[in-house]
Amino acid sequence: SGTVTLDRSRTVNALLLGPGVTINGVGGVDTTNTLTVSAGPLGFGGNATINTAYFQFSTGNPTYIATTAGATGTISSTFAGANSGTTSKGGTGTLVLTGSNQFLAQFNINQGAVNIRNSFALGAAQG
Repeated sequence: SGTVTLDRSRTVNALLLGPGVTINGVGGVDTTNTLTVSAGPLGFGGNATINTAYFQFSTGNPTYIATTAGATGTISSTFAGANSGTTSKGGTGTLVLTGSNQFLAQFNINQGAVNIRNSFALGAAQG
C-alpha cells in the first residue's frame, strides 16, 4: 500500500497495483502527466486508484484491465489514447471509471462489474 506521485509522464510495460496503492500526478491537480501502459495488462490486485491527468494504453492490440475478486480498481484519470483495438475488463472485481474519457477502443465487459460515474466515462463514440 502507499501513494506514488508521478513528477512527469511515465510509460510502463504492464502494471499490477496491490491493495491500497494510489498513483497521483504532481500537486494533486495534475493537468499534464500521462501514465502509459505500453504492452501488458493493467491489473488491480486489491482496492487501488490511478489518479493522474491521463491514463492510456499505447498499443493497437487488444488491451486488458483486470480486477480481482472483492477488489475495486478506480481510474480517475482521463482514459485517453487512440487504441483502435479492443479494451476488455476481466476479473470478478469492480472497475470504477470517473473521468471524462477519450479512448476510442471498443469496450467489453467479460467479467465483474464496471461502475460508471461520469456521463463521458465510456469514451468517445466511433464515427
